[in-house]
Amino acid sequence: MIRSSIDIGSNSVLLLIGEIDQDKKFQELSSLSEVTGLGREIDKNKKFIEVAMEETLAALHRYKNEVEKFQLRPEDTIVTATEAARNALNADTFFEKVEKETGFKIQIISAKGEAYFASQGIRIGLKNSSYQKLMALDVGGASTELIIFEANPFEFEKFVSLPVGVVRGLAWSSENQFEQKVMDLFSKNKEILFNFKNSSLIGIAGTMTSLAGMFLKLKVYTDKNVHGQVLLKSDLDDLIEKYGHFSPDNLLEIFPFLGKRSKTVLIGARLVKMLCEYLDINTIIVSTFGLRHGTLYAGEIKDEFK
Repeated sequence: MIRSSIDIGSNSVLLLIGEIDQDKKFQELSSLSEVTGLGREIDKNKKFIEVAMEETLAALHRYKNEVEKFQLRPEDTIVTATEAARNALNADTFFEKVEKETGFKIQIISAKGEAYFASQGIRIGLKNSSYQKLMALDVGGASTELIIFEANPFEFEKFVSLPVGVVRGLAWSSENQFEQKVMDLFSKNKEILFNFKNSSLIGIAGTMTSLAGMFLKLKVYTDKNVHGQVLLKSDLDDLIEKYGHFSPDNLLEIFPFLGKRSKTVLIGARLVKMLCEYLDINTIIVSTFGLRHGTLYAGEIKDEFK
Protein backbone atom coordinates (compact mmCIF):
# COMPACT_ATOMS: atom_id res chain seq x y z
CA MET A 1 0.00 0.00 0.00
CA ILE A 2 1.44 3.36 -1.07
CA ARG A 3 0.56 6.36 1.10
CA SER A 4 1.56 10.00 1.38
CA SER A 5 1.86 12.27 4.40
CA ILE A 6 2.72 15.93 4.95
CA ASP A 7 3.95 17.58 8.13
CA ILE A 8 3.23 21.33 8.16
CA GLY A 9 5.46 22.64 10.90
CA SER A 10 6.20 26.10 12.20
CA ASN A 11 9.44 26.22 10.19
CA SER A 12 9.28 23.58 7.47
CA VAL A 13 6.79 21.66 5.34
CA LEU A 14 7.73 18.01 4.75
CA LEU A 15 6.32 15.51 2.26
CA LEU A 16 6.76 11.75 2.50
CA ILE A 17 5.57 9.09 0.09
CA GLY A 18 6.14 5.50 1.13
CA GLU A 19 5.02 1.93 0.77
CA ILE A 20 3.86 -0.32 3.61
CA ASP A 21 4.14 -4.00 2.66
CA GLN A 22 2.21 -7.00 3.95
CA ASP A 23 4.70 -7.42 6.79
CA LYS A 24 4.15 -3.77 7.75
CA LYS A 25 7.66 -2.83 6.68
CA PHE A 26 8.19 0.70 5.39
CA GLN A 27 9.99 1.76 2.20
CA GLU A 28 10.50 5.41 1.28
CA LEU A 29 9.59 6.35 -2.29
CA SER A 30 9.87 10.15 -2.15
CA SER A 31 10.81 12.76 0.45
CA LEU A 32 10.69 16.53 -0.02
CA SER A 33 11.37 19.36 2.41
CA GLU A 34 10.92 23.12 2.18
CA VAL A 35 11.49 25.78 4.82
CA THR A 36 8.57 28.23 4.68
CA GLY A 37 8.61 29.65 8.22
CA LEU A 38 4.83 29.47 8.62
CA GLY A 39 5.21 30.25 12.32
CA ARG A 40 7.13 33.48 11.77
CA GLU A 41 6.04 36.27 14.14
CA ILE A 42 3.26 34.08 15.52
CA ASP A 43 3.67 35.41 19.07
CA LYS A 44 3.65 39.01 17.86
CA ASN A 45 0.72 38.80 15.41
CA LYS A 46 -1.25 35.79 16.73
CA LYS A 47 -1.73 34.73 13.14
CA PHE A 48 0.15 33.54 10.06
CA ILE A 49 1.71 36.40 8.10
CA GLU A 50 0.96 36.74 4.39
CA VAL A 51 4.42 35.93 3.01
CA ALA A 52 4.63 32.76 5.11
CA MET A 53 1.23 31.59 3.87
CA GLU A 54 2.21 32.29 0.26
CA GLU A 55 5.43 30.28 0.58
CA THR A 56 3.64 27.42 2.33
CA LEU A 57 0.88 27.30 -0.28
CA ALA A 58 3.46 27.31 -3.09
CA ALA A 59 5.23 24.35 -1.47
CA LEU A 60 1.95 22.47 -1.15
CA HIS A 61 1.17 23.02 -4.84
CA ARG A 62 4.51 21.41 -5.66
CA TYR A 63 3.74 18.55 -3.28
CA LYS A 64 0.37 18.05 -4.99
CA ASN A 65 2.22 17.44 -8.25
CA GLU A 66 4.58 14.98 -6.55
CA VAL A 67 1.73 13.05 -4.93
CA GLU A 68 -0.10 12.75 -8.24
CA LYS A 69 3.03 11.32 -9.90
CA PHE A 70 2.46 8.25 -7.75
CA GLN A 71 -1.21 8.05 -8.76
CA LEU A 72 -2.26 9.16 -5.28
CA ARG A 73 -5.03 11.65 -4.55
CA PRO A 74 -4.18 14.79 -2.56
CA GLU A 75 -7.38 14.39 -0.52
CA ASP A 76 -6.13 10.99 0.69
CA THR A 77 -2.82 12.42 1.93
CA ILE A 78 -2.51 12.59 5.71
CA VAL A 79 -1.65 16.23 6.37
CA THR A 80 -0.97 17.48 9.89
CA ALA A 81 -0.21 20.90 11.32
CA THR A 82 1.31 21.55 14.73
CA GLU A 83 2.18 24.28 17.24
CA ALA A 84 1.90 27.41 15.07
CA ALA A 85 -1.44 26.22 13.71
CA ARG A 86 -2.68 25.59 17.24
CA ASN A 87 -2.11 29.28 17.99
CA ALA A 88 -2.82 31.12 14.72
CA LEU A 89 -6.21 32.83 14.66
CA ASN A 90 -6.34 32.57 10.86
CA ALA A 91 -5.29 28.90 10.64
CA ASP A 92 -8.75 27.61 9.69
CA THR A 93 -9.21 30.25 6.99
CA PHE A 94 -5.80 29.54 5.49
CA PHE A 95 -6.27 25.77 5.58
CA GLU A 96 -9.64 26.09 3.85
CA LYS A 97 -7.87 27.96 1.05
CA VAL A 98 -5.21 25.24 0.88
CA GLU A 99 -7.86 22.53 0.54
CA LYS A 100 -9.74 24.46 -2.15
CA GLU A 101 -6.59 24.97 -4.24
CA THR A 102 -4.71 21.71 -3.67
CA GLY A 103 -7.15 19.15 -2.27
CA PHE A 104 -5.06 18.63 0.86
CA LYS A 105 -7.19 18.38 4.00
CA ILE A 106 -5.15 19.66 6.94
CA GLN A 107 -5.71 18.33 10.44
CA ILE A 108 -4.38 20.32 13.39
CA ILE A 109 -3.06 17.83 15.91
CA SER A 110 -2.49 18.27 19.63
CA ALA A 111 0.92 18.36 21.30
CA LYS A 112 0.23 14.80 22.46
CA GLY A 113 -0.53 13.74 18.90
CA GLU A 114 2.67 15.38 17.71
CA ALA A 115 4.69 13.45 20.30
CA TYR A 116 2.83 10.18 19.70
CA PHE A 117 3.31 10.09 15.92
CA ALA A 118 6.90 11.33 16.17
CA SER A 119 7.73 8.40 18.44
CA GLN A 120 5.95 6.02 16.06
CA GLY A 121 8.09 7.39 13.25
CA ILE A 122 11.30 6.99 15.23
CA ARG A 123 10.41 3.37 15.92
CA ILE A 124 10.11 2.67 12.18
CA GLY A 125 13.63 3.96 11.62
CA LEU A 126 15.39 2.04 14.40
CA LYS A 127 18.36 0.07 13.13
CA ASN A 128 18.45 -2.10 16.23
CA SER A 129 15.22 -3.97 17.03
CA SER A 130 16.41 -4.75 20.57
CA TYR A 131 15.76 -1.19 21.80
CA GLN A 132 13.29 -1.00 24.66
CA LYS A 133 12.57 2.26 26.52
CA LEU A 134 13.73 5.31 24.59
CA MET A 135 13.73 9.06 25.03
CA ALA A 136 13.42 11.42 22.07
CA LEU A 137 13.89 15.12 21.43
CA ASP A 138 11.92 16.86 18.66
CA VAL A 139 13.02 20.47 18.12
CA GLY A 140 10.52 22.23 15.89
CA GLY A 141 9.88 25.78 14.83
CA ALA A 142 7.57 26.85 17.65
CA SER A 143 7.68 23.94 20.10
CA THR A 144 10.04 21.29 21.41
CA GLU A 145 8.89 17.88 22.59
CA LEU A 146 10.59 15.42 24.92
CA ILE A 147 9.10 11.94 24.62
CA ILE A 148 9.53 8.63 26.41
CA PHE A 149 8.20 5.45 24.81
CA GLU A 150 8.68 1.70 24.66
CA ALA A 151 9.88 0.53 21.25
CA ASN A 152 9.17 -3.21 21.25
CA PRO A 153 6.27 -3.58 21.57
CA PHE A 154 5.36 0.06 21.04
CA GLU A 155 3.89 1.88 24.02
CA PHE A 156 3.66 5.66 24.31
CA GLU A 157 4.48 6.60 27.91
CA LYS A 158 4.81 10.35 28.46
CA PHE A 159 5.85 13.62 26.90
CA VAL A 160 6.31 17.29 27.60
CA SER A 161 5.86 20.04 25.01
CA LEU A 162 7.72 23.30 25.58
CA PRO A 163 6.56 26.36 23.61
CA VAL A 164 9.99 27.15 22.20
CA GLY A 165 11.55 26.23 18.87
CA VAL A 166 13.93 27.73 16.36
CA VAL A 167 11.45 30.24 14.89
CA ARG A 168 10.27 31.45 18.30
CA GLY A 169 13.84 31.30 19.56
CA LEU A 170 15.10 33.48 16.73
CA ALA A 171 12.50 36.13 17.60
CA TRP A 172 13.50 35.97 21.28
CA SER A 173 17.17 36.26 20.33
CA SER A 174 16.49 39.39 18.29
CA GLU A 175 15.09 40.88 21.50
CA ASN A 176 18.10 39.64 23.54
CA GLN A 177 15.75 37.48 25.62
CA PHE A 178 16.52 33.97 24.35
CA GLU A 179 18.46 32.49 27.27
CA GLN A 180 16.25 34.12 29.89
CA LYS A 181 12.98 32.98 28.30
CA VAL A 182 14.27 29.43 27.83
CA MET A 183 15.40 29.23 31.45
CA ASP A 184 12.02 30.61 32.56
CA LEU A 185 10.35 27.75 30.64
CA PHE A 186 12.64 25.22 32.28
CA SER A 187 11.86 26.66 35.71
CA LYS A 188 8.11 26.67 35.03
CA ASN A 189 8.25 23.00 33.98
CA LYS A 190 10.87 21.93 36.51
CA GLU A 191 8.88 19.11 38.10
CA ILE A 192 7.90 17.39 34.87
CA LEU A 193 11.32 17.92 33.26
CA PHE A 194 12.87 16.06 36.19
CA ASN A 195 11.29 12.90 34.71
CA PHE A 196 13.26 13.40 31.48
CA LYS A 197 16.77 13.47 32.93
CA ASN A 198 18.80 10.92 31.00
CA SER A 199 22.30 10.39 29.65
CA SER A 200 21.23 9.89 26.03
CA LEU A 201 18.32 10.39 23.63
CA ILE A 202 17.28 10.25 19.99
CA GLY A 203 17.18 13.63 18.25
CA ILE A 204 14.85 14.21 15.30
CA ALA A 205 13.70 16.94 12.89
CA GLY A 206 15.52 19.53 10.81
CA THR A 207 17.61 21.21 13.48
CA MET A 208 19.16 17.95 14.67
CA THR A 209 19.76 16.56 11.18
CA SER A 210 21.30 19.89 10.11
CA LEU A 211 23.63 19.94 13.10
CA ALA A 212 24.68 16.39 12.30
CA GLY A 213 25.39 17.46 8.70
CA MET A 214 27.51 20.36 9.96
CA PHE A 215 29.39 18.03 12.31
CA LEU A 216 30.12 15.73 9.35
CA LYS A 217 31.17 18.75 7.25
CA LEU A 218 28.72 17.82 4.49
CA LYS A 219 28.32 19.97 1.40
CA VAL A 220 25.38 17.95 0.13
CA TYR A 221 22.93 16.53 2.65
CA THR A 222 21.57 12.99 2.48
CA ASP A 223 19.50 11.15 5.08
CA LYS A 224 21.75 8.12 4.61
CA ASN A 225 24.81 10.04 5.81
CA VAL A 226 23.05 11.51 8.83
CA HIS A 227 20.73 8.77 10.13
CA GLY A 228 22.25 7.14 13.20
CA GLN A 229 24.99 9.75 13.60
CA VAL A 230 26.05 10.24 17.22
CA LEU A 231 26.55 13.77 18.56
CA LEU A 232 28.11 14.32 21.95
CA LYS A 233 27.35 17.40 23.99
CA SER A 234 30.98 18.37 23.50
CA ASP A 235 30.39 18.24 19.72
CA LEU A 236 27.55 20.75 20.12
CA ASP A 237 29.83 22.96 22.20
CA ASP A 238 32.46 22.83 19.46
CA LEU A 239 29.95 23.68 16.71
CA ILE A 240 28.65 26.68 18.66
CA GLU A 241 32.16 27.87 19.49
CA LYS A 242 33.31 27.55 15.88
CA TYR A 243 30.26 28.86 14.03
CA GLY A 244 28.26 30.76 16.66
CA HIS A 245 29.33 34.16 15.34
CA PHE A 246 28.73 33.31 11.66
CA SER A 247 26.00 35.04 9.66
CA PRO A 248 23.50 32.93 7.67
CA ASP A 249 25.38 33.83 4.48
CA ASN A 250 28.68 32.72 6.03
CA LEU A 251 27.11 29.40 7.04
CA LEU A 252 25.72 28.85 3.54
CA GLU A 253 29.16 29.27 2.00
CA ILE A 254 30.44 26.39 4.14
CA PHE A 255 27.26 24.29 4.30
CA PRO A 256 25.16 24.89 1.16
CA PHE A 257 22.72 22.14 2.19
CA LEU A 258 21.38 24.32 5.01
CA GLY A 259 19.40 26.56 2.68
CA LYS A 260 16.95 28.66 4.71
CA ARG A 261 17.87 26.70 7.85
CA SER A 262 21.05 28.78 7.92
CA LYS A 263 18.91 31.45 9.64
CA THR A 264 17.80 29.21 12.51
CA VAL A 265 20.28 26.36 12.97
CA LEU A 266 22.51 28.18 15.47
CA ILE A 267 19.52 29.10 17.63
CA GLY A 268 18.62 25.43 17.51
CA ALA A 269 22.12 24.48 18.60
CA ARG A 270 21.91 26.84 21.58
CA LEU A 271 18.51 25.46 22.57
CA VAL A 272 19.69 21.84 22.36
CA LYS A 273 22.81 22.71 24.37
CA MET A 274 20.71 24.28 27.12
CA LEU A 275 18.46 21.22 27.24
CA CYS A 276 21.47 18.90 27.41
CA GLU A 277 22.93 20.87 30.31
CA TYR A 278 19.62 21.02 32.17
CA LEU A 279 18.81 17.33 31.73
CA ASP A 280 22.37 15.92 32.03
CA ILE A 281 22.29 14.59 28.45
CA ASN A 282 25.67 13.67 26.98
CA THR A 283 24.78 11.74 23.82
CA ILE A 284 22.32 12.36 20.98
CA ILE A 285 21.64 9.73 18.32
CA VAL A 286 20.24 11.50 15.26
CA SER A 287 17.27 9.98 13.41
CA THR A 288 15.87 11.18 10.10
CA PHE A 289 12.50 9.57 10.93
CA GLY A 290 9.72 11.45 12.68
CA LEU A 291 6.16 12.76 12.62
CA ARG A 292 5.38 12.29 8.93
CA HIS A 293 6.64 8.69 9.08
CA GLY A 294 4.42 7.99 12.06
CA THR A 295 1.28 9.42 10.46
CA LEU A 296 1.94 7.67 7.16
CA TYR A 297 2.42 4.35 8.93
CA ALA A 298 -0.72 4.81 11.03
CA GLY A 299 -2.82 5.72 8.00
CA GLU A 300 -5.17 7.96 10.00
CA ILE A 301 -5.39 10.53 12.76
CA LYS A 302 -7.66 9.42 15.58
CA ASP A 303 -9.93 12.00 17.19
CA GLU A 304 -7.98 11.82 20.47
CA PHE A 305 -4.99 13.42 18.73
CA LYS A 306 -6.84 16.26 16.97
